[in-house]
Amino acid sequence: MSTHSSPSGETIGPGFRWFIFIFLFVVLSLAIPLNVFWTVEQQTIEGYIEVGREGLMQRRLALLALGLLSWVSFFSRKGMSLRIQGVLGFQILFFLLWTTISIIWAEDIILTGKRLAVVFLLFSGAVAVAKQFSFNDILKFTFLGCGFTLLAGFTAEMVLNTFNPFDVGYRFSGVMHSNGQGMNCAVLFISAFVLARIEKNHRLFYRAAGLIAFLFLVLTRSRTATVSALLALICFSVLISSNRSKKIAYFLLAVMFTACLSYFVFGENIIAYIHSTALLGRVEDSYASTFIGRIELWNECLKYLDHHPFLGYGYGSFWTPKRLAEIPLGQGWVFASAHSGYIEMLLGLGIIGGMAYLSILITGITKSISFYKRSGVIGYAFASVMLIWLFFNSITESIVIQSYIPNFVCFTCFVKLGFMESGFTQYPEAETIRSLT
Repeated sequence: MSTHSSPSGETIGPGFRWFIFIFLFVVLSLAIPLNVFWTVEQQTIEGYIEVGREGLMQRRLALLALGLLSWVSFFSRKGMSLRIQGVLGFQILFFLLWTTISIIWAEDIILTGKRLAVVFLLFSGAVAVAKQFSFNDILKFTFLGCGFTLLAGFTAEMVLNTFNPFDVGYRFSGVMHSNGQGMNCAVLFISAFVLARIEKNHRLFYRAAGLIAFLFLVLTRSRTATVSALLALICFSVLISSNRSKKIAYFLLAVMFTACLSYFVFGENIIAYIHSTALLGRVEDSYASTFIGRIELWNECLKYLDHHPFLGYGYGSFWTPKRLAEIPLGQGWVFASAHSGYIEMLLGLGIIGGMAYLSILITGITKSISFYKRSGVIGYAFASVMLIWLFFNSITESIVIQSYIPNFVCFTCFVKLGFMESGFTQYPEAETIRSLT
């Protein structure tokens, strides 16, 4: 494990980096929070309302600990300096500003205030990590953090005797909701795939880990996470492959995109003959077994947007206890979000905030791809594949600004691209690939 020299000449020791790794995993695990009894507890709408109103003490303490880390890092002379780098930095600052001032018109000021505190604590934590870690360090943290989360979930289900993959309707969840576990497995799959590409001495290990991650991803029955991961990895293959390979990858990408778009638009009409395969074995009611339920939910949410089209209801202020109770009853199934990151942004921040979020995603993706092409540093390719994953995952999942490890990694990528990574000589390729070995 080598050390890195910061622009100021200070050296970051390997022991301190591993300490931050462990600290981050513990803090984010408590902030989610991970629940070893998830598979034997009943999740109800009343529970969602209670958590939304009161929050969890361990989550608050964990986020405060993350804020403490950022405070220490801010005053440390070690690591990279913080400064705006191009358009992306200004876009991020505008989004944060717009999110902050949304408390002025928020429908529930207290709820928005709590959500804003989470946003800024996560952002400050991402700044601290981006300041101390290279992209390839972040890649290793992603693999280790998601790997331990998967291991914890598998262990919990084995101990509680709830790991029944051959049962009809089974969805692997472990220590969190199956959709959250799906995201975790998807990003573990992605990180293992990238590491297998650059770690020649441990390629077999990473390929095996990637295969295990994909198998558990399938067991979560999370369609969005599965499709997003596959699309992101195809884009990664296109980015780093030779010209001939790119043609094949482009073809596969076009086929998969067409299939996903057809599935999204036509739903059960187009999957009449492949229903069990396309749904990854999920056998639920007609709303939850296709995207039709989400489309009807989105239409219902967009009706509310007509009343506050440009400003929204204030960040995190739309899903008040009243709406958590009334909208699910109208749709026939229980949820606590819009099941779309983009619609969630529109509801909270209006068209202005929604467009700001989308612009950050697009700029971040294009900038990371451009940096990779100019430098050849695989860390930029990893950043691009993570942001591409977030782009697709946000279509049907609302988990955007939350403390899950995959999301936190995406925040860190945005920070590095927008405020820290301006050149390509600070972390040479050979060093960054081996930075944690």
